[in-house]
Amino acid sequence: MLNQEDNKDFVDLAEQVLQILRSEKVIPIKRLSENHYLHLLFAGMIVTAYLTQDDIYMSSRRSNVFVERSVSTRYIQFLDAAVKAKLLSSDRDFKAEGRLKLTGKLLSYLKASRPAVLQSNVVELRQPELVN
Repeated sequence: MLNQEDNKDFVDLAEQVLQILRSEKVIPIKRLSENHYLHLLFAGMIVTAYLTQDDIYMSSRRSNVFVERSVSTRYIQFLDAAVKAKLLSSDRDFKAEGRLKLTGKLLSYLKASRPAVLQSNVVELRQPELVN
């Protein structure tokens, strides 16, 4: 998401996904001014997963792993809530574990509203290869 800040279509789509997440009570509406960017990063992760046609992989539920990677530990709760709201599917019914696939309203919305500009930018969203 950080490298997509100049991509207006991507940010707009992430904002729209964020509104869906808030309407489904996956992400709280409290303290919007303080947490908006954190919430937008979460929505951007979902948009990126859709555009690259990848799953979101939850490799660990341990909060210290998230802290070591400088990722908010609230993401665990957000992912669990998205699974419960059936926006993501998981191997476990009410917990985000392993591969998480986009489903339900979220997937339908992304398929219907994906701007044409983003369709050509999918390659740019892929993680760069490491060079030795």
